[in-house]
Amino acid sequence: MRRVSTESTAPKRAGGRPGLGSAKLLLQQGVLRRPVATFLVTAVLLAVCLRALDQLMFSEEDPGMSDLCAFAAFAIGVVFFTRPQQRMPKVRRAEAVKLPQGVVRPGSGRVGKHESRSEDVLPYEPDDSRIEEIVAACKKGELALAEARLAQLLKARTAGIKKPTDESIKETSASRFSRQMQIVLQACIHAGDAERAAAWTYMLLSAGAQPTSDMLHSVVQSLIEFGEQNKVAALMAKAISANISLDVKCLQLLFKYCVSPNDDDALEEWISRLAAHSHEDHFNCLLAVLRVETHTSSVDRVDHWMSRAIQADAAQGADIYNAAICACVRLGELWHAQRWLRNMKEAAMKMRNLSPDQVSYGAMIAGFAQQGEHAQAEEWLRQMVAAGLRPTAATFNSVIRVYANNEDLSNLARWMSLSQEYDVQLREQSYNLAIAATVHAGQTEAAERWLRQCVEMESPIQNKACYNSVVNAFAKTGDAEGAQRIVTLMCEQAIEPDVVTLGAAVHAAAKSGNQEKAEAMFDLIITRGKTRPDAIGFNALINASVKAGDAKRAEFWLRKMIEVGVEPSVVSYTTMLHAHARCGDIAAAEEGLERMRKNGIEANVVSYTALIHACVKAGDIPRAEKWFEEMRGAGIQANAVSYSSLLNVCAKAGDYQRAERWLEQMCEDGVLPTEVCYNNVIDACAKADCPERAEYWLRRLTGDEASDAFSTSGMSLAPTRQSFTAAAQAYARHGAFKEVERLMGQMEDYGISMDEFCITVQLSSYARARPRQKDLAELSFRRYCKRGLPITKPPMHVLKSVLGAPRFATLLEELHIRLPSLAESQGEAKFVCTSRTAPACRGQNMNSLGDRLNRSPTKSSPTLLTSRATLKEAQVTRCSGHKHQKARWPSGR
Repeated sequence: MRRVSTESTAPKRAGGRPGLGSAKLLLQQGVLRRPVATFLVTAVLLAVCLRALDQLMFSEEDPGMSDLCAFAAFAIGVVFFTRPQQRMPKVRRAEAVKLPQGVVRPGSGRVGKHESRSEDVLPYEPDDSRIEEIVAACKKGELALAEARLAQLLKARTAGIKKPTDESIKETSASRFSRQMQIVLQACIHAGDAERAAAWTYMLLSAGAQPTSDMLHSVVQSLIEFGEQNKVAALMAKAISANISLDVKCLQLLFKYCVSPNDDDALEEWISRLAAHSHEDHFNCLLAVLRVETHTSSVDRVDHWMSRAIQADAAQGADIYNAAICACVRLGELWHAQRWLRNMKEAAMKMRNLSPDQVSYGAMIAGFAQQGEHAQAEEWLRQMVAAGLRPTAATFNSVIRVYANNEDLSNLARWMSLSQEYDVQLREQSYNLAIAATVHAGQTEAAERWLRQCVEMESPIQNKACYNSVVNAFAKTGDAEGAQRIVTLMCEQAIEPDVVTLGAAVHAAAKSGNQEKAEAMFDLIITRGKTRPDAIGFNALINASVKAGDAKRAEFWLRKMIEVGVEPSVVSYTTMLHAHARCGDIAAAEEGLERMRKNGIEANVVSYTALIHACVKAGDIPRAEKWFEEMRGAGIQANAVSYSSLLNVCAKAGDYQRAERWLEQMCEDGVLPTEVCYNNVIDACAKADCPERAEYWLRRLTGDEASDAFSTSGMSLAPTRQSFTAAAQAYARHGAFKEVERLMGQMEDYGISMDEFCITVQLSSYARARPRQKDLAELSFRRYCKRGLPITKPPMHVLKSVLGAPRFATLLEELHIRLPSLAESQGEAKFVCTSRTAPACRGQNMNSLGDRLNRSPTKSSPTLLTSRATLKEAQVTRCSGHKHQKARWPSGR
């Protein structure tokens, strides 16, 4: 086999001194190869060593420099003379390929180490070893070597060498050559060198080779991906001039990306050029135009191109009519699609092989399904069967795709069952669409059902991503059992779970709080020995331990993660910080943050927030503020969660002034507060026994109170049940039941219904009022029960303290409320009312503040209406340091 030198592939003039032709031939044939060269070099080195030994041991004279230089020159000359000669075939200067402007010739300019020059003309000898060598070079990424080997064959074809005369040998040689070029072009495309692939395609066309349609399509597509649309037009023009028939796929790419929809002249020029080339190219051209969306953007354009096809006698096959039908369906013009289907049937009476096929009816079925006309879609399916056409998997797949994209799961299931009625074996793609749609809709049971049906097919689903999507769906719902079933199904089908499966399965168990199940899923996948856990899998395990409240186990998995060589991420350390924060262990949380820094992992806002949360659990406000300031000093922008944690610790301590200061600071920093932030401030004011201040912040939340520092008018915030209850609780402590009734009425005006905590606060206001309001307490409780709202122990205890035991027992008997037994009272059982009417619809938070303000007040008892209408001033202690006007709701509300 010929060797390739490391010089350029550019042609080189054959030269040299006369009389050396035999020596060159001798060298090229490999006579003076490594054994002879090694022998001569060894002999020279041995002679030098003997000469040096003779001088050192037996001669008193030092060896002269001339002697050493002579030996060295002799050795170098012998090695240089015996080196293997590496030459390439010569290309005649008259046959050099001229490339168009903008296309780079392969091997021009700076060349790779495997590119070579050519000097001699080689015989045309197709050799499988050359093909294998080109394939091996392409797989290794040695494109220059592959091109050098291929250049030998290409230049031999253009050098006027004698070609084989046997037709079978010609066909075999052409197929081998085509296979070689396909490999090289694909290697260039995969390497991201679309220009090199285009240059070699030019050389192929100039050499008279016949590139396949797949070759041209791959090169054209790669040029388009790299934004070389101008070179696509030049390449296609070259193919036409080389008498290459272009297929529809290449022409679709040309018309879609290289011809503007508004440039009719350019499009007509291409149509004229292809029509002059051959009738087949003219047909492919018109078919490609009809299939390109940009050139069929209206029904008039579709009719125009179909008329051109009919006039040119190119509408002789079903493909071009199907293209027009599909274009009309895509535009939503089903009437025009039916019109072309009727024209197709009329033309079929004159020409054979023009009757509507599965594609024609399939387009109509998908079109009606897209427009929601399900009965018409099924009617066209029956017409298809009546016409003697058997529905295919593609027919059902197109309809299933429509319903999957629209998330119409009922009709999707309908058509999946219809495929069984018509005995059509659906493909994996259809099941993938059904599974993806049900997973996106959160219907995990349906997704598992489709997955198992697909497994029962003759060719079961092998898409690992499809299994992982179902496992992820179970992980989102925290269904560890469902995730385990899918993992077991994967193993039964010999589909190895990967790191995505591992992370999702462990996360499913972690979300459900089942630490043992999470570790069992981890062991199930890892013990198979084919999946190496990554940071996501270990993080899920650590999270499972954290949710189970086992900080020591979480530390164990973090150490195990480091031992197996998996580098912990910021999520790993932050999850550990959350574990310590849940326990309120500030020292352990601070130690974890320092360890995180030592390992070169920068803490983020979530890490600092977890540390602040640990301070919240411990009730240490100064320490929480210290870490908050340190986070800001590190250049990390605090978010709403960080501020909420800080406000929470202030609320627990009842330090409303500090809470107000941090809320104002939050707004100054440009962080939009949430309802939780406002609720923390309201709660802090309530615990500080400042009901007026609590109601002031409630009005700030609802937007009824303006402020120079910030406003909630552009924040789409809405008060929650906790907002009203916390403010009402401050009044309830002073027995200001009328203020509590007013706030509860305002809460219902916002569409928020009462719950067991609200009725507890209201009853406690009656209990603390002087005198006690027994009648109002009983009336409020009766109305609460009549609305079918839940009853728990706290309101019952308060009601009993207000009414007294005898009256309380009589009321329960009258309302048919059964007290829970001792076993039930130890659990979470609630009081049961056996004579309630149908529960009223609970109010829900509305979308906008305007909708809430426009709602009519909820009908209440005369007593409650009177208390809200009078709005008498409650006798409460004013907060020291704040002399604000008494909180009142705007008139007319």
